[in-house]
Amino acid sequence: LIAAADPTAHRTEVRSGPPESLGKISLRRNETVSGLIHRVYGYYTNRLFRAIILANPQVDDPDRVLVGQQIQLPAVAVAVKPQERGLWWVKVGETDSLQEAYDRVRDTSEAAPPVRLIPFWQPGTGTRFALVLKQVYSDPKTAEMQLRLLPPERAAGGVIVSSWGESTVLFADPYYTK
Repeated sequence: LIAAADPTAHRTEVRSGPPESLGKISLRRNETVSGLIHRVYGYYTNRLFRAIILANPQVDDPDRVLVGQQIQLPAVAVAVKPQERGLWWVKVGETDSLQEAYDRVRDTSEAAPPVRLIPFWQPGTGTRFALVLKQVYSDPKTAEMQLRLLPPERAAGGVIVSSWGESTVLFADPYYTK
């Protein structure tokens, strides 16, 4: 006997290549499209701004986006130049939801070390959103020490990352630290 597939079973679809979109984000009061670009892609460029405007024809004026309005974020891959010397990141979370990752960056306490978002795609896992401390470390011991200094709720599940993988497509440059 061969069991029929359960049509109600949850399936995660993994694309064979990088996505065209990272997903959508609902804006809150006092948030702007340029602030959104900084938080998701790590820096602002006119190219990213134009890509977001083209992906959101419903936005009449990017300077006056309504609270709660959903903004589609295109998947704009970045060319990354790895440093010659090793660098390490402290990853404090990862999710497959852009909105969840963005909310976690938004809700980071002012007293906590700053966190940034690194959207990426890998064959087999698809699009993911890593949350890493903004500080990049030049040796693994310093990164491990920083991970141990984090509050337990923040450090739980935290790991040290030394590479993003050869087949990884990045949508934010993890080496960019400004």
